[in-house]
Amino acid sequence: MKLRQEADMSSREELEKKFVKEALGAIADMPDSVLHGWVQNPLELCDRVFKAFDYNCFEVWQKLPAPAFSSLNEVLSAFEAREIVIDPWGRRALESVREWGEPQSLNLAQITPHDIGFSKDPERRLFLNRARQFGFGLCPVYVAPLLRVNSTPHKEDFLGRYIASEPIDIGGGETSNFWLRDISGFTDSSQREQRWFYRFDAVDAAGDKKLRFDSKWIFVKK
Repeated sequence: MKLRQEADMSSREELEKKFVKEALGAIADMPDSVLHGWVQNPLELCDRVFKAFDYNCFEVWQKLPAPAFSSLNEVLSAFEAREIVIDPWGRRALESVREWGEPQSLNLAQITPHDIGFSKDPERRLFLNRARQFGFGLCPVYVAPLLRVNSTPHKEDFLGRYIASEPIDIGGGETSNFWLRDISGFTDSSQREQRWFYRFDAVDAAGDKKLRFDSKWIFVKK
């Protein structure tokens, strides 16, 4: 896994160098007035890059069927049947959901902040705003439990996947979003049999919260 990640990073760095070289070559031919405008307002240049970006290069990560949940009890029953462990923060967020949304099939994409240009850990609001500029949509609240019920735990997913959605008001001035992760543990007190468990959790959804630049986020691919 580590070797594959290093290979992917090396390939990405080569592509970035190629892009910068090509971009600098093109910029050299631009009128001074345009270059001066971009120096004064670099966000304008970023906006041009976003609009020219080929959004379709992000593949559909998973097709999600119409949801089977219309209430908290249905979610809890499905979790119990799959032996999904609900962490306290995740349960608090689940119990705070007021509307589960209309059933519809969705195409989901998995991206990281680095995939859309962040080289350092960005604030949550900046990451979500840029993802919207790339054409990604926020997930309905039912996406998280439905993904959890239909997924298989694997050690490569230890850091989990975060579900990009509108913040869930959990009271006390706090908000959260769902987080799907897997963790290993023992099935009995003898600690002889170890396996990976399904986990359902949530994280702070404050706009100024720092996100890992390599964290995996699930969006709707429109």
